[in-house]
Amino acid sequence: MRTSAVVMLVVAVVLGGISAFAARHWIEQKVNARPSAPVTATVPVVVASTALNFGDQISSKHLSVVQWPASGVPKNVFSKTDELLKGDRPRIALQRIEPNEAILKGKVSGFGGRPTLSAALDDNQRAVTIRVDDVTGVAGFLLPGDRVDVIMTRELGERGSGRPVNNVLLQDIRVLGVGQISSEQRDKPVVVRAVTVEATSRQSQKLVLAQQVGRLSLVLRAAADRSISSTQSVGVGDLTEGESAARQVVSAAPAKTTVKRRVVRASRPASDGLASIRIIRGLAVSPGKVPKEKSSESSDSKADAPVKKTTGSGSGSENTSSVEPIDLTPMTPGSPENAAESRPVP
Repeated sequence: MRTSAVVMLVVAVVLGGISAFAARHWIEQKVNARPSAPVTATVPVVVASTALNFGDQISSKHLSVVQWPASGVPKNVFSKTDELLKGDRPRIALQRIEPNEAILKGKVSGFGGRPTLSAALDDNQRAVTIRVDDVTGVAGFLLPGDRVDVIMTRELGERGSGRPVNNVLLQDIRVLGVGQISSEQRDKPVVVRAVTVEATSRQSQKLVLAQQVGRLSLVLRAAADRSISSTQSVGVGDLTEGESAARQVVSAAPAKTTVKRRVVRASRPASDGLASIRIIRGLAVSPGKVPKEKSSESSDSKADAPVKKTTGSGSGSENTSSVEPIDLTPMTPGSPENAAESRPVP
């Protein structure tokens, strides 16, 4: 018995080990069978390791190379730092470049270039200057790199005899410089008398002509707002359009109407020709009715008058006797009148 028990124990241990090994092998196969993530192709791109402002000379301490996904590489980038550094004279940053931003060829000058405003212009763009003051120039809060809308205010009619009206002349215009400051590194407002903006040739013509026929004002846009919206002219009449609408609502209100109601009065029930009375016999009071002579009003007015009773005889003679009126007021016990009336009625 001992030998068989030992044999069974050994067999169980061996089978358990085989099962554990098989399970581990199966799990490893499942894990290895999972598809691996696709490898994304990358290319080297030169980026700014530190911030570069307008006019800064570019050196090796400002540059670094990172692996950029090949499917999303911007145009006109540099793949090697030597393309920016190997030259007789250094390159100049023409626009502000943020850290880890890819350095584009349009944002830097050639070797030995100067930080001129013309180098900061995009292709087919012009630089035009607008005269402003502390109000039309957004109180000095305009800085190079901001984007603005240009509003023109003028008077309609000959020789300014008409009413003033304004229009949105241009939208989403980039500011190149304020006064003689073209660097975007300034972060404090400064009041200037002129602002230089970037515009196309056609837009430049409009700005120059608009300064001759009216007054230009700049409206600062949100940094991320690049939308172009439809606009309308605004005149003096539009300043009180809310009040005009309110007056129209008041004038359009319906007039109060008077509703006439017909009052129906209940008619009195038809009379049966009898008048109601009370008959007092001792202490007993009972209701009764007697015929009316003419009407309820005449009977009421003649209630206190003596009633004449006429009896006729066969000879046609008439005897008239007066009848005392009936006293319908209640009487108290013990009074002489009550004693007379307390006798039984035959």
